[in-house]
Amino acid sequence: MAFDVSDFRLDFPQFADPSVYSDAQLIRASERAALRVDETVWGDLYDEGISYLAAYLLSDAEISRQSSGNSVGGMRSASIAGEVSVSFSDNSSASSSSSNLSTNRYGQEFLELQQQVVIPVRVI
Repeated sequence: MAFDVSDFRLDFPQFADPSVYSDAQLIRASERAALRVDETVWGDLYDEGISYLAAYLLSDAEISRQSSGNSVGGMRSASIAGEVSVSFSDNSSASSSSSNLSTNRYGQEFLELQQQVVIPVRVI
Protein backbone atom coordinates (compact mmCIF):
# COMPACT_ATOMS: atom_id res chain seq x y z
CA MET A 1 0.00 0.00 0.00
CA ALA A 2 1.32 3.45 -0.89
CA PHE A 3 1.90 6.11 1.74
CA ASP A 4 -1.31 8.04 2.34
CA VAL A 5 -0.88 11.55 3.79
CA SER A 6 -4.47 11.71 5.12
CA ASP A 7 -4.10 8.41 6.97
CA PHE A 8 -0.74 9.52 8.36
CA ARG A 9 -2.27 12.74 9.69
CA LEU A 10 -5.07 10.73 11.37
CA ASP A 11 -2.67 8.20 12.89
CA PHE A 12 -0.19 10.86 14.06
CA PRO A 13 -2.15 13.95 15.18
CA GLN A 14 1.07 15.80 16.01
CA PHE A 15 1.52 16.20 12.23
CA ALA A 16 -2.12 16.93 11.39
CA ASP A 17 -1.75 20.66 10.73
CA PRO A 18 -0.83 21.18 7.04
CA SER A 19 0.28 24.73 7.76
CA VAL A 20 3.03 23.29 9.98
CA TYR A 21 3.74 20.02 8.14
CA SER A 22 3.11 20.19 4.40
CA ASP A 23 2.13 17.15 2.37
CA ALA A 24 5.52 17.38 0.66
CA GLN A 25 7.34 17.19 4.03
CA LEU A 26 5.33 14.13 5.06
CA ILE A 27 5.91 12.41 1.72
CA ARG A 28 9.64 13.17 1.88
CA ALA A 29 9.85 11.71 5.40
CA SER A 30 8.08 8.56 4.20
CA GLU A 31 10.49 8.27 1.26
CA ARG A 32 13.47 8.58 3.61
CA ALA A 33 11.92 5.97 5.91
CA ALA A 34 11.30 3.61 2.98
CA LEU A 35 15.05 3.58 2.31
CA ARG A 36 15.56 1.96 5.73
CA VAL A 37 12.65 -0.48 5.76
CA ASP A 38 12.75 -3.53 3.47
CA GLU A 39 9.27 -4.53 2.36
CA THR A 40 10.25 -8.17 1.86
CA VAL A 41 11.46 -8.38 5.47
CA TRP A 42 8.67 -6.31 7.07
CA GLY A 43 5.80 -7.93 5.16
CA ASP A 44 2.39 -6.94 6.58
CA LEU A 45 4.02 -4.45 8.98
CA TYR A 46 5.81 -2.54 6.21
CA ASP A 47 3.37 0.40 6.05
CA GLU A 48 3.29 0.70 9.82
CA GLY A 49 7.08 0.61 9.98
CA ILE A 50 7.32 3.34 7.34
CA SER A 51 4.82 5.49 9.22
CA TYR A 52 6.51 5.22 12.60
CA LEU A 53 9.96 5.82 11.16
CA ALA A 54 8.66 8.82 9.17
CA ALA A 55 7.05 10.20 12.36
CA TYR A 56 10.34 9.70 14.17
CA LEU A 57 12.27 11.53 11.44
CA LEU A 58 9.80 14.43 11.45
CA SER A 59 9.78 14.80 15.23
CA ASP A 60 13.57 14.47 15.40
CA ALA A 61 13.91 17.23 12.80
CA GLU A 62 11.53 19.41 14.85
CA ILE A 63 13.65 18.91 17.97
CA SER A 64 16.76 19.85 15.98
CA ARG A 65 15.07 23.03 14.71
CA GLN A 66 14.10 24.00 18.24
CA SER A 67 17.66 23.56 19.51
CA SER A 68 20.28 26.25 19.10
CA GLY A 69 20.68 25.39 15.44
CA ASN A 70 24.47 25.17 15.44
CA SER A 71 24.89 21.66 16.81
CA VAL A 72 23.04 18.40 16.53
CA GLY A 73 21.92 16.36 19.51
CA GLY A 74 24.07 15.57 22.49
CA MET A 75 24.80 17.34 25.71
CA ARG A 76 26.22 20.85 25.55
CA SER A 77 28.18 22.85 28.04
CA ALA A 78 29.77 26.26 27.80
CA SER A 79 31.85 28.46 30.05
CA ILE A 80 32.63 32.13 29.67
CA ALA A 81 35.40 33.91 31.54
CA GLY A 82 35.92 37.50 30.48
CA GLU A 83 36.47 37.49 26.73
CA VAL A 84 37.27 33.75 26.59
CA SER A 85 34.49 31.30 25.79
CA VAL A 86 34.86 27.51 25.78
CA SER A 87 32.13 25.16 24.56
CA PHE A 88 31.85 21.39 24.69
CA SER A 89 29.41 19.17 22.88
CA ASP A 90 28.75 15.44 23.00
CA ASN A 91 27.31 14.58 19.59
CA SER A 92 27.30 10.84 20.19
CA SER A 93 23.49 10.90 20.31
CA ALA A 94 23.42 12.37 16.82
CA SER A 95 24.28 9.03 15.23
CA SER A 96 21.67 7.10 13.31
CA SER A 97 22.03 4.02 15.50
CA SER A 98 19.05 2.23 16.98
CA SER A 99 19.87 3.74 20.37
CA ASN A 100 19.06 7.15 18.88
CA LEU A 101 15.64 5.86 17.80
CA SER A 102 14.78 5.24 21.43
CA THR A 103 14.86 8.98 22.17
CA ASN A 104 11.21 9.51 21.24
CA ARG A 105 7.96 7.53 21.27
CA TYR A 106 7.81 7.06 17.50
CA GLY A 107 11.32 5.65 17.36
CA GLN A 108 10.54 3.38 20.29
CA GLU A 109 7.47 2.04 18.54
CA PHE A 110 9.49 1.52 15.35
CA LEU A 111 12.09 -0.47 17.33
CA GLU A 112 9.34 -2.64 18.86
CA LEU A 113 7.94 -3.37 15.41
CA GLN A 114 11.44 -4.07 14.11
CA GLN A 115 11.96 -6.68 16.84
CA GLN A 116 8.85 -8.46 15.60
CA VAL A 117 10.06 -8.75 12.03
CA VAL A 118 13.84 -8.96 12.16
CA ILE A 119 15.28 -12.25 13.31
CA PRO A 120 18.65 -11.81 14.99
CA VAL A 121 21.51 -13.82 13.54
CA ARG A 122 23.49 -15.91 15.98
CA VAL A 123 26.79 -17.55 15.26
CA ILE A 124 27.40 -20.77 17.14
